[in-house]
Formats: sequence, structure tokens, C-alpha cells
Amino acid sequence: MSLDLNTILRDWPHENGNVKVRKIAGLDGREKLQLRVDLGVLQMEMTGRPDGQRPHNCDSLLEYHQRRAARAEEKGEGYELTPEQCAELQQEGIQYYHRYLSLFQINDFGGVMRDTQRNLDLFTFVAEHTDREELSWSMQQFRPYVLMMNTRARASILLGEGKFAEAMGEIERGRDAISEFFQRSNFPELVSKSSEIAFLDEWLEEVKAKRPLSKLEIMQREMEAAIAKELYERAAELRDIRRSYGWILDRFTALGVAVEGGSDLVAGGRKVGGSAQQRKRDHLLHHGTLLYAFDLALIPRYLHEPPRQPDYRQARAVAKVLGMRPLVAHCHLGLGEVLARAGSLEDARAELGEASQLFRSMEMRMGLARADAGLAAVSTT
Repeated sequence: MSLDLNTILRDWPHENGNVKVRKIAGLDGREKLQLRVDLGVLQMEMTGRPDGQRPHNCDSLLEYHQRRAARAEEKGEGYELTPEQCAELQQEGIQYYHRYLSLFQINDFGGVMRDTQRNLDLFTFVAEHTDREELSWSMQQFRPYVLMMNTRARASILLGEGKFAEAMGEIERGRDAISEFFQRSNFPELVSKSSEIAFLDEWLEEVKAKRPLSKLEIMQREMEAAIAKELYERAAELRDIRRSYGWILDRFTALGVAVEGGSDLVAGGRKVGGSAQQRKRDHLLHHGTLLYAFDLALIPRYLHEPPRQPDYRQARAVAKVLGMRPLVAHCHLGLGEVLARAGSLEDARAELGEASQLFRSMEMRMGLARADAGLAAVSTT
């Protein structure tokens, strides 16, 4: 078998300015990660140490030294890294750098979080086990960049789930961590020159611009539009509703409870309350629930899952879990139109109203026009 790599390199050419990454199946049956560089291809393991080695029978050289340092601490002894050991640890860190850059290109943000955090732990470990400032700084100088990449991965995961507020908070925390690092270093003036902080600031503004409007923000815009049209009674009504909503939401936020969807209260990723509404021509019935000291084991006893469910309900559930808000909106829209044709006007209004609100928050005009048209039709019937 020829050892010449030209065939592989010719079929996957290098492109200046373009990071090319792919996954391949290894001869051992495990997935490998390949990064195309100008002089060839870097191949890495997906987990563990990128080169697949186990130094001193440990997952990494860092783990080996961490174990030795822990044993020394148990004996009441110190643990000092030599310059040669620091150099070996830095070389190992470069392997993880190549891998997390590659993983970022294929949107494996969980892997990026893992590897960037591992290198951040490396920087801290070296700083704690050497008295030589130049050895510590040889690694700490990369902390701002690694913090930025870690932040990008964390925020990207949240954005993929449609959690814009949480993503913006993550970006702000990452930016502040970089700023704090520079302030505590010997070079505080680098805060204003940091390309990492500049990038995160710019990204934060982009995320803010794309963030769907909250219910309160939508009401604020509607109130401003009503004032502009001199519809003062409507503006006053919206103002009062907005004030009451704001008071309620502030108190839920203080308790760590978020409002998700149109009517659900969520704490720790779990629904703890919700509400429903039925509207008639001359009256409205609204009720809400809030779980308090509830025995979850009783749920399957009293609330039975229907043996058969329409496809649209399954699609809507999957869409919500995946954070696919446009699909959620279209599910509400389709269901509302089906209910309208079936004559279930009250339920149709509820579904179409939810679709209209979602389309409006995402500024999806075509969907919004269709939902509002359907809502107008069932409201006048």
C-alpha cells in the first residue's frame, strides 16, 4: 500500500482563508475529525486527547499532573511544574485548540465548550503550580481568546433553542470575564484594545436586533401606535395592561420563573403553571393553574395520555422541544384553520391568535397576514 498522501490531498484541496473540516469513519470504527491545512491533513479523535494517546495511562498530560498535585496536597506538600513540563502541557493544549476550532466549524458547540473549558483549566493549573511569571503568562495570554470561543459556543447553543435573553446574558458574562482578566493582569489598558471584547460587543448588538419582541415590547409598540393615531382610550387600556403584566413578570423573574410560549410558567426547564381561555360573544372565561407541593407521581394516575393523537399535535410538541418557533407558529396556524372549517370557532380563535402573536414577534409578515385574516374571519362569524 502506498504511503503517498497526494491522492487524499488532491481530492480535498486546501483553500486559503477557508477552514475545511470533515468527519470520517476510522479503521477502528470510531469517528475521526480531519482538519485540512496547507501542508496536509490533521486527524484527531472526537473525544479524549486529540492524538489518541494516553500519557502515563491518563486521558491527558494535564490529568496526570492534576493527580500528582492532588496527591502532593494530601501529604501537605507543594507541587511545582518545571519549564519542560509547562512546555509539554502547552503543546498538548495546542492539540485541543485545533480540535475545538474544527468542532466549531461543524457546529458541535458542546464539544467546543468541553475543549475550551479544558484549556481554561490548563491555564489555571499552570498559574497555580509555577512561580515563574513568564511560564504562567505564556499560557494566560490566550485566555481572552479561549473565553471568547467558550462564550460563542454557549451562546450559540442557546440561540439554537430560541433563548435569546439567555444567550445575550451569556455573551455579556463572557465579555465581562475577559475584561476582568485584563483588569487583574499587568496590562489593564488592553481592555479597550481587545479584539475579543470588540467581537462579543458587536455580536451582542446583532443578537439584540434579531431577538423576537416580548409581549411587553409588543404592547409598548401597539400603545405608541395607538397614541400616534390619537386612539387614546386604546392607548390607556394597553398602558394599564402593560403595567399589570410588568408587575407580574417582575415578581416571577425574582422567583426564577419564566414565561414561555403563550401561557406557560416554567421554572428550571419544567412547566409549573399555565392558563387557558374560552371566549364567547358576551363573556370570557379565563383560568390559570400553579403547581404547589404537587405529587408528580399522581400525574399518570389522573391524567391519561390519549391513545391516539392527531399528527399536528405531535408536530407541535416536537417543534416546541426543539425551539423551532416558526414551525410552532405554522402548527398553530394550520390547526386554527382546520378548527375553523370544522366549526369549532372558539378553539380556532385561540389557535389563530397564538399563531398571530408568534408571527408578529418574529416579524414574519406572510404568516402574520394569513393568521390575522383567519382570525378576522372566525371573529366575525
